[in-house]
Amino acid sequence: MRFCFLCPENGDFPVKYDRNNPNQSRNLSKGAQIMIKKDEIRTPWVLCNGLKMEMRREDREVTTIKEIEKIILQCKTCHVAMVNEKIPYVVPLSYGYKILDGNMLELYFHSALEGKKIDILRKSNKVCFEMSYEGEAVYTDNPCNSGYYFASVIGFGDAVFIDDADKKCEALSIMFKHQSGKEVVFTASQVENICVFKIISTDFMGKRKPKSNI
Repeated sequence: MRFCFLCPENGDFPVKYDRNNPNQSRNLSKGAQIMIKKDEIRTPWVLCNGLKMEMRREDREVTTIKEIEKIILQCKTCHVAMVNEKIPYVVPLSYGYKILDGNMLELYFHSALEGKKIDILRKSNKVCFEMSYEGEAVYTDNPCNSGYYFASVIGFGDAVFIDDADKKCEALSIMFKHQSGKEVVFTASQVENICVFKIISTDFMGKRKPKSNI
């Protein structure tokens, strides 16, 4: 039996939640958040706008923040999905990242000052993001048992535009280090004519299909 800890909306006391007990979910108030330890993530439950999300394949679930960060480190492109007047829109972006206090993920992006995604995010900053690291394809005599090794991270968050020049420089340095492995210091003049924004997320989870699972 697996447990995760949740806190009721009024914040009075923690509740020990049994994911295998469907009756307990009726007592979960909207907006409740999972309590976590520094080196753990909120899986197996991810809450977004009051909705509980459970990974069907528990054997592929990545449950610790350290293992999730390993996946993020291997990826270079993040797909950011947004909504443009009820129409979905997704764009691949280079990124950098920072993990705060073990349970908050910040993803950093840059772009031109104007563009479709910028217009959409200024109207509605709710996003979903995904990044994945592809391994290799494996083929067997029975094609139904063939597969592909992979690792991925998916989550929800809020896009926040960064206007302060120093913070923009810091974000670009984080991005450059993640993409190239090099330490670079940017100046205010270099970031003056670009847009920098970040996604703040506490709702994310990892998934991995290792070779041993095929």
